[in-house]
Amino acid sequence: MRIIMTSAALAISWIGGYYLAMPCDKIHSILGARQETLQAYPECSPYFTEGDVARKAIVDADMFGTNRAQFAAAFNLTYDSVS
Repeated sequence: MRIIMTSAALAISWIGGYYLAMPCDKIHSILGARQETLQAYPECSPYFTEGDVARKAIVDADMFGTNRAQFAAAFNLTYDSVS
């Protein structure tokens, strides 16, 4: 299963154009810092200022992207399609 998921995540990254709507609290948990989260995903601002826990941001699914949230999005897409 791990080989299939890793291969699928690599394929998604190479092909490009795949995105995942990810909750801002999950993105913040992955990135760790409020400033880093807001810099990469400004649409998460209401999550911090208004406590909007349902707020989501669109994350590019790319294992070779600029942040760990993109890496997580690539694996989340493959997990959803395999399971």
